Amino acid sequence: MSNRKWKICVIGGGVVGLASALSIRDLNIGTETVDVTVIAEQFGRDVTSSVAAGLLEPYSVGSPEQLPLIKKWAMSTWDHINRLNCSEEGRKAGTSLSFGYNLLEEPDPDYMVGFREIFFNFQDMSERELAMFPPYRYGYRFTTLMANPARYLPWLTEKLQEKNVTFIKRRVERFEELAEEYDVIVNCTGVGAAKFNDARVQPGRGQVTKVHAQWIKHHVVAEKANGEVSYILPCPDFVALGGVVQKGNWNRDVCPDDKKQIWEGCCQLIPSLRDAKIIEDRVGLRPLRDEVRLESEQITTPIGKKWVVHNYGHGGAGVTLHWGCGKEAAKLVKDCLERVALQSKL
Repeated sequence: MSNRKWKICVIGGGVVGLASALSIRDLNIGTETVDVTVIAEQFGRDVTSSVAAGLLEPYSVGSPEQLPLIKKWAMSTWDHINRLNCSEEGRKAGTSLSFGYNLLEEPDPDYMVGFREIFFNFQDMSERELAMFPPYRYGYRFTTLMANPARYLPWLTEKLQEKNVTFIKRRVERFEELAEEYDVIVNCTGVGAAKFNDARVQPGRGQVTKVHAQWIKHHVVAEKANGEVSYILPCPDFVALGGVVQKGNWNRDVCPDDKKQIWEGCCQLIPSLRDAKIIEDRVGLRPLRDEVRLESEQITTPIGKKWVVHNYGHGGAGVTLHWGCGKEAAKLVKDCLERVALQSKL
């Protein structure tokens, strides 16, 4: 490629967008430099990623056919968070180990298949352990990692600022708005990808109650036969109680009925939670899609052809996959730049 400065725009201020921007900024493309701008309508506390507790565990993501790729991206993310957790920056970044239990009412021999080797010490729960959580008769115990977005998103932002990445708060309606200024556009818009004509994206509304319950030291995820899920996820500054996954529901307001369902479900698992002090209730819209979309596409704009790299549709596994997908998106950006450089020589 010629000696020039490339301009890349990442649309989306969530964990996937920030991780993609960081990987793109670190691209090794010889004598060329890469100027990265992150554009989003919302940042920080206002993005869906900030609602999550940050437990690394696949949830409502992808298709069986995409499992090998999802496992690859999850493993890459696990390695990154594990290295970070073992470093001096672990506390600042909000990373930690989390031991806990995943409970089932009915047996599922395929539960977590493909991911059991990623976690530490994935084992069947003993009868004594199951006795703590009636009426669940099946379950697994393991240690995973957490990247609490309340700390992790600011950490990512700080790293980007150190590398002179620009942040712009604005609403983007069409990719064509950015075509003249940027060489490649990276679409990390999450559930917002629906407005860019992807009918396969729909919201998976989630609601959590955050409480002070410092005596809770392990996570619990309980899945009923009817699909209902309750989870208790301890973070450094709070414990997150959930949850609901309401497909097609765009409502971002807190629902009292959902709050009651979450509270009762979690208190049945650990009754002492009734003594917990409620901090706040949050709502987020998971970007559900039948498959994660991670690919490049050439679009037609008023000024000619332009490359767009898509990286969205991670369902409830944005934190679980963000680093691996960000690395893959950066590779796609590099491929696009090489094509642009080659075309300019013709």
